[in-house]
Amino acid sequence: MIEKKLTPKEKLLLEQLDELCALCTQFSERLLDTEKTLNQKNKELETIRREMALLQEENQHQKELLQTWRQRLETALSSLK
Repeated sequence: MIEKKLTPKEKLLLEQLDELCALCTQFSERLLDTEKTLNQKNKELETIRREMALLQEENQHQKELLQTWRQRLETALSSLK
């Protein structure tokens, strides 16, 4: 196979292509890191949502307890009058 000498323009284009390839590799690595971070944040968000749902249930239960005790106290107070 006969090697063809590259023109200066071709050499420049190959250098630019190499630079572009390196930049694409860096960008790909950054995207993968960002995707990994996003997945972790999504897991954290899901955990927080579950905790929030549990706290809302507990809050509702506490409201019901307070309402029950309020009614009992009002009944007790009204019977004392």
